[in-house]
Amino acid sequence: RAYNRRAFTRSLRAVFGRARPPDEGTIEALWYLLRFGGGLRVVHRTIRYLHERRRLRDRWVEALVRCEVPLRFVVGMEDPVSGAAMAERYEALIPTPDIVRLGGIGHFPQLEAPDAVLAAFEAWVEGGAAG
Repeated sequence: RAYNRRAFTRSLRAVFGRARPPDEGTIEALWYLLRFGGGLRVVHRTIRYLHERRRLRDRWVEALVRCEVPLRFVVGMEDPVSGAAMAERYEALIPTPDIVRLGGIGHFPQLEAPDAVLAAFEAWVEGGAAG
């Protein structure tokens, strides 16, 4: 079955939070980027990450737990893919978790709340966490 703009729009809206659903300009820009350079022909290959996530889970979790450089996790709490549940799991696993929870925001905080993401990053850098 062909992936079309209507299906793309429906999928995109499903992962955005209530605070800032995607407007037509955002949808159109992302649809353009997805199609650019023949992206629609290969986008199905990106689903491999689901298998990698299962196969490499222990390795990735261990790397996060043992990480010695400062990390900040900025998460949209309404993200149905990796939102509140991921934040809770991260908090349970990481010895000193630094989590910025964005209420009403979904899977794409950088698009839905760019000012909040930038503020979280700048505060992290100014706090000396980045170096």
